[in-house]
Amino acid sequence: MQTEFSLEFLLENTGCRKSEQIENLFPKDREVVSYKDILQSNIPLEEKYWFFCHRVFTDSQNRHLAIKIAEVVLPIFEDKYPEDNRPRKAIEAARLYLAGEIGIEELEAAYAAARAAAYAAGAADAYKTKLTNILTNFIENNLKQQ
Repeated sequence: MQTEFSLEFLLENTGCRKSEQIENLFPKDREVVSYKDILQSNIPLEEKYWFFCHRVFTDSQNRHLAIKIAEVVLPIFEDKYPEDNRPRKAIEAARLYLAGEIGIEELEAAYAAARAAAYAAGAADAYKTKLTNILTNFIENNLKQQ
């Protein structure tokens, strides 16, 4: 996984950011910035997430990250709706699908049920700090595996 990024790479892969916004975020004397520099920058969390998911992570890494994020916010849902296990079942179905143990039909059914539960819940304000921590830990764990 790529861990350092040139200004040129950032400028070509930053989505909605204007070039001067990117250039102003990092010291002029550095040829590259690390993933930690990006995560600690003033770039909005949603844009950091977009950058890593769309420009750095593989499809498999994105799927595993999605499961990790779902696991972090699951307690928020379960605290509010302790009898509703649809999101938990969807997370488990995603794991099973990635392991090749269930098919797409079963995954889609679990996803539809969890989506209905999510609409019913509407509690997602606590995710920003946790998402940054998840991204940092995910990147560092993947670096250890290289």
